[in-house]
Amino acid sequence: MEILSSSYINEMIYNFKSVEIKKRLSSIQTKKTNFSSLSSTITDVSSKVTNLLSSLDKLKATSSSSIFNTKSALSSNESYLTATADKTANIGSYELFVTQLAKNDMVISQDFSSSAVSGLTGKHSFTVKTGDGTNTDFTSTISVDLDGTETNSELLSKISSAINTDYAEVNSSAKTAANNYTGNESTIKINLNGTDYSINVTGGGTYEQLIDELVENINSGIDGINAEKVLDDPSTGDVRLKVTGSKTTDYISISHDSGFDLVTDLGIQVDKEVGAASVLSASSFAPGSDTSQLSITSKNSGLDYRIKSIADNSGSTILAQLGLNLGSSRPSFDQSIEPDTAGFVYSDITNANNQLNAKFSFNNVQIQKNSNTVSDLVSGMTFNIKSVMKDTDPKVNITVEHNNETIRNDVNDFIKKFNDVYTLLKEKTKSTETSRGILRGEATVSSLLNSLRSIGHTTFGDSDNEFRYLSQIGIKFDASSGLSISDSTLFDEKVNNNTSEVENLFNSSNGLATTLYDSLKKYSGAEGYLSLAKQSYDNSAKYLSDRIDSVTTSIDKSAEVLRKRYQSMQTQLATLLSTQSFFGTGSNY
Repeated sequence: MEILSSSYINEMIYNFKSVEIKKRLSSIQTKKTNFSSLSSTITDVSSKVTNLLSSLDKLKATSSSSIFNTKSALSSNESYLTATADKTANIGSYELFVTQLAKNDMVISQDFSSSAVSGLTGKHSFTVKTGDGTNTDFTSTISVDLDGTETNSELLSKISSAINTDYAEVNSSAKTAANNYTGNESTIKINLNGTDYSINVTGGGTYEQLIDELVENINSGIDGINAEKVLDDPSTGDVRLKVTGSKTTDYISISHDSGFDLVTDLGIQVDKEVGAASVLSASSFAPGSDTSQLSITSKNSGLDYRIKSIADNSGSTILAQLGLNLGSSRPSFDQSIEPDTAGFVYSDITNANNQLNAKFSFNNVQIQKNSNTVSDLVSGMTFNIKSVMKDTDPKVNITVEHNNETIRNDVNDFIKKFNDVYTLLKEKTKSTETSRGILRGEATVSSLLNSLRSIGHTTFGDSDNEFRYLSQIGIKFDASSGLSISDSTLFDEKVNNNTSEVENLFNSSNGLATTLYDSLKKYSGAEGYLSLAKQSYDNSAKYLSDRIDSVTTSIDKSAEVLRKRYQSMQTQLATLLSTQSFFGTGSNY
């Protein structure tokens, strides 16, 4: 019989639980789902409000940060000259005529047979002084080790590599390590990249102990310099100090500060020793099938960054072999005779005739600059010189004006993010005959929506400002769809011709961006109205979730009790039926 089967009990229990769930849980689950949906929707609203606030923050910025101060620089001929303008640039126009481009100073060796052996041996060093852009010089000391087997091609390659990998390095004179240092306490000044450091030593022992003290104090006191002790160089028993910059761009100056003049004693006084790799670029090249040549080029263009001197150090002849032991003289490089005469490609460094500076007229004033990128001529502007002009070319006109495109883009960004919030709120608060918006009647959202709607009829800006309504600059508010630039021509005209009035409409103390930002700010953030509303809905959903778990447990327990009762009744019924069957069979007696 079906009534005695386990499936019959399962069906009874299933029906019981279904009835109980519908009666006791359905309404709770519906409420929980509603609170969860409210929380999720509020999160979406909060995210869009945050985006809107970010856009408003840009619009309400004032002074040099104001987007309405964004400028653009237009060139009448970009083949010759372009320009950029930042927010600090003044509206105006400038006339320029380019007569010379800035160039990098370059010195070239004579040419050699590539395969011939140079014959130089030992350690050779030379010094190059370059301009630093001011009235002082950088000094670079470059060393090359030779074994005498190098061909001219290999020699030039070694010199080129030494220059291109050179770091600032200062070496003291050699002292006998075991000799006593008889000087007193001393303080030396080390300048690294323009920052002064004082290094103090007390001495009181041998020169090796003095160098150890210097190494320890320099390495612990200056980040960016490596000091080390060098032993047995150049002779056994010698000791000297070696100081190296950690980057090729580092420059080092060392001078006496107070006490015993240890700087002179060790021979370590230097002024702006810099790695050659930061100021020079060297290249070995093959102008012919079996000839080699070396070029050394200043990395920065202009007269103030030129190579001021290039010379062998005492005991070295490596530059002399190349024809480059020139000192401060500037002979011209000449290819008209064989071999080439080593010298400078641009030898004339007079103000009138030098070929290293960019030369141009600016509003009829003759100007020279070290670089083809000029950013120190007009405040807030950078001029990029591209090509020399012909005498018959008209002057290039650079016009600085408000950047309408940037302003339009930022205003459009605000409009989009405003509409993202507005249309979402409209959609979620709308009700029809068959449905009700999930945020309909939600107090926080209603208040927020009213703040956004007010933009259509509120006056903004200072009372004496020409523009008080968005419609006056071509921006329309529609109750259904939000904001839009309804008249682009009017908007561009007002931004270009009435920039300060448009700016006042947005970023004055009573401006749209300022007012709306202050109004919306209280809805955003961890303590904002939207966050608090979400927390409330989350708490309610959590409470109902716990309630659902509790009721579900109760229903499950009741179902289990009922199952046991059914099983007991099944057992009793089975026994009764079995007894009935027995007596039915025994009716023959």
